Amino acid sequence: MRINETLIFLFEDQLSFQSHHYAFHVTDTEFGAILQRVQEAGLSYGSAPWNLDDGMLNSRNGGRRIYFRTPDGHVLEMMTGQL
Repeated sequence: MRINETLIFLFEDQLSFQSHHYAFHVTDTEFGAILQRVQEAGLSYGSAPWNLDDGMLNSRNGGRRIYFRTPDGHVLEMMTGQL
């Protein structure tokens, strides 16, 4: 799975695996581009890891966050602002 021009996740091809949560601190510009790609891909996204399909952004700590599940089942979190 390509995250951006320089980061690629290579997961082993297995019939079963344990889902994981990966969080990335990104700039506001990167966040906007990621959100646009998520929407263009038709992926559900949400404001919390337990609510991946409410279509809302989380504004925790003054930044923005989204959570979405990749096609292979992992949960990605993109966040701006303070950690």
